[in-house]
Amino acid sequence: MSAKSKSRPTNSADAEEPSEPEVRRPRRKKKVARKASKAAPRESGPKDDESSEEGPSSDDAPAPKPTKRRKKKGKKKKAPEPEEYRVDPLTDEHQRDFRLGLAIAAVGVTALYYFTACRWIGLGDTAIVIDEMVDLKVNSHVNNHTIAILFGWLFSKLPFGELAFRINLMSVFFGSIAATLVYVIAFRILKRLVPALVATAAVAVMHSLWWHSTIVENYAFNAVCLMGWIICLMKDEESPHSKYYYGACVIAGVAIVNHVQMATLSVGVFIYAILQRKKQDYGLISRWIKMGLWFLVGFLPYLVVLVKDMMASPDATKVLYWATGGDFQSRMFDFEPAKVFRPLLVEFLVQFPSPMLLFIALGIYYVGETSYYGRTSIAVTVVFLINTGFFALFHTWDKFAFLLPSFLAFAYWGIVGMRFAYEWAAERKEELRERLTYGVHALVGLCVIVPPWFYASLAKWGLDEGFWHSRFNNNYTVNTHNCATYIANPNKAGWDEVDQFSHLLFEKLPERAVFMDDDSRVYYPLKNYFQKYYGLRKDMTILLMNTWGFSGWGMTEDQFVSYVRANVRARPIFLVAIEHPFQGTIDKLRQFDIVPRRFDLSDDRWVYQLVPEDTLPAGALVVSDMITGRGFDQGVPVLKWAFGPHEVIAAKARFKKNTKPVTVEFVWRGPDGKEHFRSEPFVVEPDNTDVFSYLDDGKNRPPGRYEVALVADGKEVYSTHFTVR
Repeated sequence: MSAKSKSRPTNSADAEEPSEPEVRRPRRKKKVARKASKAAPRESGPKDDESSEEGPSSDDAPAPKPTKRRKKKGKKKKAPEPEEYRVDPLTDEHQRDFRLGLAIAAVGVTALYYFTACRWIGLGDTAIVIDEMVDLKVNSHVNNHTIAILFGWLFSKLPFGELAFRINLMSVFFGSIAATLVYVIAFRILKRLVPALVATAAVAVMHSLWWHSTIVENYAFNAVCLMGWIICLMKDEESPHSKYYYGACVIAGVAIVNHVQMATLSVGVFIYAILQRKKQDYGLISRWIKMGLWFLVGFLPYLVVLVKDMMASPDATKVLYWATGGDFQSRMFDFEPAKVFRPLLVEFLVQFPSPMLLFIALGIYYVGETSYYGRTSIAVTVVFLINTGFFALFHTWDKFAFLLPSFLAFAYWGIVGMRFAYEWAAERKEELRERLTYGVHALVGLCVIVPPWFYASLAKWGLDEGFWHSRFNNNYTVNTHNCATYIANPNKAGWDEVDQFSHLLFEKLPERAVFMDDDSRVYYPLKNYFQKYYGLRKDMTILLMNTWGFSGWGMTEDQFVSYVRANVRARPIFLVAIEHPFQGTIDKLRQFDIVPRRFDLSDDRWVYQLVPEDTLPAGALVVSDMITGRGFDQGVPVLKWAFGPHEVIAAKARFKKNTKPVTVEFVWRGPDGKEHFRSEPFVVEPDNTDVFSYLDDGKNRPPGRYEVALVADGKEVYSTHFTVR
């Protein structure tokens, strides 16, 4: 068959199959729906199975070049043959390679995700999900993910390991299925065993998929749904019937049962039905009706749970409100350019820090090409545009979780781009063909090798000022755990920092202590995991600060200030941090002479105790705390406890308002405990509450733990420490 022929034999057994698929690079066609109308003109009268569209019967004769014909007035256009809407299925030889590769892919990705899975508890969301799974809390709330909860409950019954690890294995399970389905897609596109396996590995180490396959969350099942949905559409393009399409409709319904964001798949199958409207003899409306019925089969469990919740609630509208987003609706459609474009760019670069970006660009170029599963590509594009457009305007720390379907759409296009690259290399001159093919192999291999190294380095790069600093700087949780490493590196085999911090806190805090936290640090692991399931420190009261502004989601600033004033002399009260979201609370407490004072848990972990000023040690200055960072004299202070060897370091001490002049100086000590630098003495005039100084010595400071002390009238009154990398 000529390389330019657009139609294919109905029965693949009638055509001579080569040992390897014929490699050809099709011409660019922008609109799939018009391909049929561009077919070669047909003769009037009856035709046999070998349609004149096939061109000359001789294999050597080229097919006639399609010509654009003017539509005759009053003559109804004949419907195209079904074959023009189909893609060649796999041959028997392909099937043998496919089955071998499927076994290799399944074992490989399962091993990767199992050995890099987290053995302990993660951040707050993981503790919330574990609590829902163990208690089997199934409801219609937008934050409830029914299928993940059901499977998590099953995995919690495993007879070995930490509770968190057992449920983390659920993500390993679904992530492995998703990555194995990626292989199914890759083989159908590439039709080569080794390239399909390498392409699968490249997607398996994509940040968001790998991350959500090593720690408990609901998003790995979303990936399973999307990959299964794509496979059904691809098989529909290969088949004369539509049963696979209706399978995609069922998957679209099931996906919503787990997460409402997956409603994008429903739009995708709707558009796909339009693209394939001439595939069979029934009309588009009939196809949509059948689509809706099969969709309801998968969607029915969600409807049952929703109706049950509405009937059990005194306010059914409130149930419906929270099922469709609830108070989170106030965070949607927030178009602030600084929060949209750069964060979105960072997230996509993190997913594909390799030549995969080149392959993605090539794949996007061939969206809509029939032999590249054009209609499936268009449906995937619809899902990508809706999902990316919505969550680009929804700002959370884990945006990369919501964008997982968008990243997988990019990965799909990347695999299509790999096929184009291999075909392009095969079409070159004979003396260049082999070297170019090896070059493509090398680029595809880099898509597997580079990401793990990149993710392991991100947290280190984020510590320094630069492109990655805003996303991976760890300033926010420096005193509790390394959140930058947690977010950046999907390999969580040795990550146990929340577990370590929690045990330190329970060990060091006095009896009947009160600990105030927010939902983005360690509140949920402490209360919903360690206290509830392991019975640790039941004497402690753990409180939640309301940072989202949602009703019933923790204490407001004024409520906490009132609580502290009433209890500060009766019970020890601690804060997890003094920066966001506690600055306003601390300012209000200072009006009542209550200040935070650093409370060390270890050399590199600490919290803050709230104390009345009259209980502080007496001295020339009654210091409550000292912080390090930069920008203290510019109105935009940034708290930091880790610095580069040449970085300017600022230290700021806060104290009770002084009543007389005090001479102060800052003493900086190195890792060896010896004095590294001493500031010039200066006088703090009366009625001040803070003082700061800079370490700008120009020296190449050796890495290690440093200390800065405040000396007032010749006596050291306070000190704190920081780290030089």
